[in-house]
Amino acid sequence: MNNHLASFETILESVEVLNPTELDALQERISRSRQKHKPVVKRASERSVFEISYTEYLAFSDAEREALQWRVYREHHDWSEAELKNVMPNG
Repeated sequence: MNNHLASFETILESVEVLNPTELDALQERISRSRQKHKPVVKRASERSVFEISYTEYLAFSDAEREALQWRVYREHHDWSEAELKNVMPNG
């Protein structure tokens, strides 16, 4: 058995003997630790729509995508209409 697996087994054995209060305390400590190391990511509503990748967009819920689409419309409608007129002047 390699050292990592042995260490993991030792951890599991230690956790298995904890009572519910101790398990809750461990869970809270793990959660706090994860929060410290979690990268800060701005929500889509706090960033320019041009910073959102297509992959990220696809991961949004239907409601989030709809909200973003309306935001794009509100913020960039005039610009997009002008660009379309430049591309299709007779359209």
